Amino acid sequence: MITLVCGPPCAGKTTHVRANAQPGDLVLDVDRLAQQCGSDRTHNHKQTFRDQAEVLMESYLDELEAAEHTDAWVIRTCPDPDDRAELAARIHADEVIVLIEDQALLLQRALERHSPEHTIRIINWWFKVYEPSDVDDLTTSSTATVPAALLHHHLNTWTGDAPALQMFED
Repeated sequence: MITLVCGPPCAGKTTHVRANAQPGDLVLDVDRLAQQCGSDRTHNHKQTFRDQAEVLMESYLDELEAAEHTDAWVIRTCPDPDDRAELAARIHADEVIVLIEDQALLLQRALERHSPEHTIRIINWWFKVYEPSDVDDLTTSSTATVPAALLHHHLNTWTGDAPALQMFED
């Protein structure tokens, strides 16, 4: 079974896969690939590591596309429904899970990461681009409260469009 797990940064994609993958399952995650390339961060890698990880990801996706039977989890952001459907078809995904948390909770989680302004820009970009898709099998959400002053400050401080999707997929 091949599962595509999508969602914005800080939504819990990696946590979801860790909780559900079985021993021996293939897990394709740009963050893990960047660490294998030498990054000392868990997220928001330097561009050199990010680029190397994306090349590896494409190579692994090509292999997965050609595989006859494998159990795999692919972690990407993919807010655009056409991109998500295209990737799901490419890898022959049996299931597409989109994890959507309350945006305020994601912004709160971003504050705990290295380079929170970068993560917050990507979260805001993700919600600007996101649309549901017919290929989505499951969407989850939860709610959280963030003090209004804190949320207002960060929304006004770190907004703007993120560069190309490929650079920011998780």
